[in-house]
Amino acid sequence: LSKSPNELFLIFERSVQFDFTIRHQKRFAIASVNYLRACYERKIPLNDSMLEIENYIMKINDTSFLVYKGLVKLSLAAIKGDKERAEQIKRELIDIGYEIARKWII
Repeated sequence: LSKSPNELFLIFERSVQFDFTIRHQKRFAIASVNYLRACYERKIPLNDSMLEIENYIMKINDTSFLVYKGLVKLSLAAIKGDKERAEQIKRELIDIGYEIARKWII
């Protein structure tokens, strides 16, 4: 991760001012998941930027974002310390075929 979580949030703040295409939204979703995962791994407590990311991603009305939405929920549950909920979401992601979730340590 070459950018700090704060730098990524500044990019996020600037980007939500524009109407993204689906391609840009997917790029943003990927960056957001990476940002949230890095926050979890660095033990950064829940903050407004994380909640704004959640709000933005959850409002995207496209079924191709379901995995990203699940990953955001998983990351936030882990950040909040709700390991039971995080493990449940992780199992759900694995059940729908997102095998990479098996590698995530919660």
